[in-house]
Amino acid sequence: MGGGSIWRVIMSTETPRMISLRWRIGLWVAAWIIAAIATVGIGLGFLLYAWMFPSGLLNECMPKDWDPPISDTVFLILGWAIYVGLTICGLMQKRRVRYFIVFGILCVLLAVNVAGCHVALKQPINIDD
Repeated sequence: MGGGSIWRVIMSTETPRMISLRWRIGLWVAAWIIAAIATVGIGLGFLLYAWMFPSGLLNECMPKDWDPPISDTVFLILGWAIYVGLTICGLMQKRRVRYFIVFGILCVLLAVNVAGCHVALKQPINIDD
């Protein structure tokens, strides 16, 4: 689809209900930009910690006193793998309904991740000997 509002893209009665690659990429990038701004605000400071972004998801999903049996690096790699897989799956969807289901999953994960990052940023750093 060319220009126009997002509402027109979602509610269009065209048959079949498809979404252009331009819209898919644009919405995906917008979700990530909003998540980045919501996490650390506007500025380049987020680049220092961007690689740690998936740790916010772990922070929200696991008990605070949980001692994982594997390193944090494994969780970061797994978190990024989930986001990469979700991105590939989402951008491959041409049908609008399927795309917005995957996009909705992305948005929920990003929102939980952002909340987890905010919780982690407010916790004091605990350095064990």
